[in-house]
Amino acid sequence: MFKKIIKRLLNSVGYECKKIIRTPINNIPAFLPNKLDNWLTSQNYKTVIDVGANEGQFALMIRSLLPNASIISFEPIQEVFEKLKQRFSDDKKFIAYNCGLGDISGEISFHLNTYSPSSSIFEMNEIHKEIFNYTTNDEFTTIKIEKLDSIVNDEEILQPFLLKIDVQGYEKFVLEGGSNIASKANTIILEISFKELYKDQPTFDEIYSILRSMNFSYIGNLEQLTSPVNGEILQADAIFKKNV
Repeated sequence: MFKKIIKRLLNSVGYECKKIIRTPINNIPAFLPNKLDNWLTSQNYKTVIDVGANEGQFALMIRSLLPNASIISFEPIQEVFEKLKQRFSDDKKFIAYNCGLGDISGEISFHLNTYSPSSSIFEMNEIHKEIFNYTTNDEFTTIKIEKLDSIVNDEEILQPFLLKIDVQGYEKFVLEGGSNIASKANTIILEISFKELYKDQPTFDEIYSILRSMNFSYIGNLEQLTSPVNGEILQADAIFKKNV
């Protein structure tokens, strides 16, 4: 009732109400409008490092909020990397590297899932497959892996900068191989799990302890993932802010 009244009032003064929908990319859920958009914009990040970029979902959101920021993305899956690179082919402030990040340099075994965002260096636990049955099929491959500190020169990063890490349970090792860069971030947003969705993955408590030791404080979540079975919170894109 109230929606209809508001719609008629807006129509009477020349405005039209339309539902805004952000189109998913290849069946991957798009980032929805978020109340934190204004907060992210207000941080005025000059550089965003996007680790685990996939096809650029997060980078697209950042570009819409921060049109002048430099974006440095990392994506290890060749086919997905090509889509990422094509999507930002006209973006002069975007650069992408076709590799994973961790605490070593070289090559590493990788579980390539038919649903690419669920691909990981770690083997998937049965609980993950039971809850998300479209992630049951994967195969072994090999990817190139590097240390963040070996690729990015901290002196060339414009401050303040945001570090985002979403690597399906491997976040701890990205931090260990990029401790110098990470320590100089203004904000770190990384996917953390409350359930062990991948075998031997660190969960929230361990990641929290690591970032607390690096002088970051946990200030909330950008997004969180709940189980479609019982509504339990499984993961969150946790926000950590550097203490000053």
